[in-house]
Amino acid sequence: MSIIGIFAEAFRGQKRSLSTSIIITEDLLIQLLDARIINDDEYERINTQYGMTSKVIQLLDYLQRTSSKFFVPFCKIMVNTGHNHVVEMMLNNIPSTMRVIVDPQITG
Repeated sequence: MSIIGIFAEAFRGQKRSLSTSIIITEDLLIQLLDARIINDDEYERINTQYGMTSKVIQLLDYLQRTSSKFFVPFCKIMVNTGHNHVVEMMLNNIPSTMRVIVDPQITG
C-alpha cells in the first residue's frame, strides 16, 4: 500500500465506530486549521452539520480525500485532544509495515 491512501486504509470498516468515538470541539477544529489539515471552507462545512455524528462524518470524508502527509499530524492532534483511543483504532487498521513507519512519529 502506498502512503497515498493511509486515511482510507485507517478508516476502512470503522467509520461508524469512529463517528461515535470522536468529539468535535472548537479546540480540535482550530488545531486542525492551524496545522493546515483542514481549510476555512472545510471548517465551515463541519460546523454547519447538524449533530456530532454528522460533523465527524464530514471530517472523515474530507480526510479520506486529502493527502496522506497529514496523517501523522492528524494523529498527534487527536492525541493532544484526548482521542488516544481513536488513534489506536486507526493504527490497528493499517498494515503493520505502514504502522512501523508512522507509530514512532506519533508516539515519539
